[in-house]
Amino acid sequence: KVWHGKKAFTESRNHFFRYVSEFGFQSLPGIKTVRTYAMGGNTNLCAPLMERHQRSGGGNELMLSQLAKFYPYAGTTEQLIYASQQYQADSVRYRVEHMRRHRGRCMGALYWQLNDIWGGTSWASIDCFGCYKALQYAAKRFFAPVLLSCQENGMMQHRGNINAQSGTYEERCSYKLCVTNDTRNEFSGLVVATVRDAQGNVLASSEQQVKVPALSVMWTQEQPFDFDPYTAHLQYVLIADDCAVSQGCALFAPPKHYALQEPALTLQREGNKLIVTAAAFGSLALFAGCTTASAVSLEEAKTLAREKNIRVLSSLHDLNQALSF
Repeated sequence: KVWHGKKAFTESRNHFFRYVSEFGFQSLPGIKTVRTYAMGGNTNLCAPLMERHQRSGGGNELMLSQLAKFYPYAGTTEQLIYASQQYQADSVRYRVEHMRRHRGRCMGALYWQLNDIWGGTSWASIDCFGCYKALQYAAKRFFAPVLLSCQENGMMQHRGNINAQSGTYEERCSYKLCVTNDTRNEFSGLVVATVRDAQGNVLASSEQQVKVPALSVMWTQEQPFDFDPYTAHLQYVLIADDCAVSQGCALFAPPKHYALQEPALTLQREGNKLIVTAAAFGSLALFAGCTTASAVSLEEAKTLAREKNIRVLSSLHDLNQALSF
């Protein structure tokens, strides 16, 4: 329903499938890959060669209409690549997390598709040169054996269209967190939920110890989100043995309406560690370098707070180890 039915991915929470073996969303590959098939340098999505490399009938129209529901207008090809990969990753994550929260009723999810045989706009999470899109990194997180996810109840669930006549403008936002334990051992940890403003300042915070039996899920009690959905968001993290096992963030308004600030990212390298500091909240940052002749060094970082440490990968072997499930 999301792709061919033109529904927003928030529709998925209305369905509880036993097993889903094919679902997904299209995105563009990175700009270096796009330039390998956009002869003459014309990377406009409607250019003849760009449309030749879109093998889904009406695919560009479908992708752009969905992006318009959630993200600001992308004025350049690079911005469109970023937005399409962000949407693809969020769309698949949203649906997988929903199914994993209902373990026992929903027992499997296999998104379409893993990789490409040629360059183009597609459902793949790895392009034809082996370069990872945002979805491939997100998959490592939302398919992790122990997952903390959020079932938020916000404006995107109440009112998909800001001008819709149904409903009221007084819908109350709320959220529930869920720990999914797909291991064969009991899991114990600490759930920390923090409400932050667009600059990353803490507005409220709560903690809860959890003990989740093997092969089961545990929900936290529903909490009201009594903050302006346009200027505040929820950050959540699951901690065990002083390490962040799983983390994420939730918006209660469409991203295009959220008061995002310029993150003003700064980078500092210390040995094999890259310290990324943000002046404001940013839902997704992509750091990518991908060529066909050299090792890949690519990482996705959720800038949930002010600072994020990223390990610098010096070889393809290091990359494969870091990304292995």
